[in-house]
Amino acid sequence: MGNSGSDNDVTPHYPSSYSLPNVIAVTATTHSDDRAGMANLGSRSVDVGAPGENILSTIPGGAYAAFSGTSMATAHVTGLVGLIKAQDPNRSWSEIRNLVLSSGTTITAMSNTVTGKRIRAADVGGAGALKCNNQPVLSVLEPTLNNISIGVGEIVDVSVLNINCASAAGDVVVTVVETGDHWILRDNGLGNDKYADDGIYSGQFDISVFGLSSATLQLPNGVTITVHIVQNYLPAVDNPYDWRDISGVANLLIGSGGDDVTMGIQSPFPIHYADDTNGYGQLAVASNGYILMQRVGDLVSTGSVFNNSELPFASFPNMVAPFWDDLTVVAGQISYGVLGAAPNRELVVEWQNVDNIATTGQITFQVVFFENSSDVVVNYKDVVFGDTDDFGASATVGVQVLPTIARQYSYNSPVLSDLSSLKWSMAPPAMDTDGDGVPDDQDNCTLVQNPDQRDTDNDSYGNICDPDFNNDLIVNSSDLAYLKDNFFSTDPDADLTGDGVVNAADLAILKQMFFMAPGPSGTVPAP
Repeated sequence: MGNSGSDNDVTPHYPSSYSLPNVIAVTATTHSDDRAGMANLGSRSVDVGAPGENILSTIPGGAYAAFSGTSMATAHVTGLVGLIKAQDPNRSWSEIRNLVLSSGTTITAMSNTVTGKRIRAADVGGAGALKCNNQPVLSVLEPTLNNISIGVGEIVDVSVLNINCASAAGDVVVTVVETGDHWILRDNGLGNDKYADDGIYSGQFDISVFGLSSATLQLPNGVTITVHIVQNYLPAVDNPYDWRDISGVANLLIGSGGDDVTMGIQSPFPIHYADDTNGYGQLAVASNGYILMQRVGDLVSTGSVFNNSELPFASFPNMVAPFWDDLTVVAGQISYGVLGAAPNRELVVEWQNVDNIATTGQITFQVVFFENSSDVVVNYKDVVFGDTDDFGASATVGVQVLPTIARQYSYNSPVLSDLSSLKWSMAPPAMDTDGDGVPDDQDNCTLVQNPDQRDTDNDSYGNICDPDFNNDLIVNSSDLAYLKDNFFSTDPDADLTGDGVVNAADLAILKQMFFMAPGPSGTVPAP
């Protein structure tokens, strides 16, 4: 499950990070119930701890030696599985797994695991896998991160482990905080629930059903998950060439000899890449001409992918690719610097005189990030190696906001030029005239707040601005007569306010719109 001391929630480790219910991901503990220093953790992806430090093990030649690592810890779990099965050969795989996970001893060092426990075979008072009695576990498994960015139309898988000893413990309720709606995670083997009655309760969250661009899910144990729809950048446009001189503030990042390496930068200000609300505080800069946007504390990989690909590139969560190619630093350097004063600072990352691995010439380019904007600017001072790779002929250029969403400018095409600049920008925010959270072009009453978009006669005009009951596109005496006939009734069409009864409030709306057209609605042309 990994011995790098990292967080599997952030950087998955395989096969232990496969989202399969018959996989138990094990981390290592010490003889004093601390976490072994090399062992990985993950509050959503590492299930349980087991002894894994200075474990006596057989070695070739009939001898013994002490070893440490999660491989040693996994052997203890395997032994416990054997004991559980031997106690009752009729137990299913899920009952065995549930007993392993639910029956352990809760220890502080395992607080960043799914169960918070170190395994236990048997103990007093009905504790331990072989004596288990009323030992529940309720813990979120998916999503593995608390802040999730998705593209338009994407669905979020949600799953929760809810067990008591060997058994599944019942459906789990999730609340959408913004609307108060509840939905149920079920363990029925349908949809994204992989197996019925295994103790993992699953469901899929479709944010579009609730008409939101950002939603907060309230899950068990006080866990909240924020789901945010990410829009793509607009296509790149030619930008006035304005080379940033960082020579006086430059910090060396990758020097001579740097090949296929990545180094991290802490930004002095949040970079609101793709209009991310919280902003990214860390950049992983690769010698091969690309940058990954990261949160502060994310693991920075030491390697760099040299074999460029078309965008989107599914192996990366995001990417800024000014010149993704098999680049190397021979006599040049990669550096960064900050220009300007808050709140208008710029973070500049520069590849200066870097080589293509197959050529002897050098190129120079830079990326500019802004404190006050989500724009990304790339300046190209020199893109000529002096061979067939000139002008980006073997490079990928573009920006990627999610593994499935990107805006590619070019791929292995000689379309760049010296002393040129490209800029990627986000689309301006959609108009929302009435401030109800529904963009005007999707709002069936653009001048009156109606976040629920209630439209009982399905004419694309929301009830709150539609006292045109006969749909003749004018509010007149016939509509007034209809409302009077239904006064104090529960007629849904005449109940303009949606308070459950036709009353004076609905009459006031009709009077205000007398001799006017219904609406206006952003979903239909003006009458």
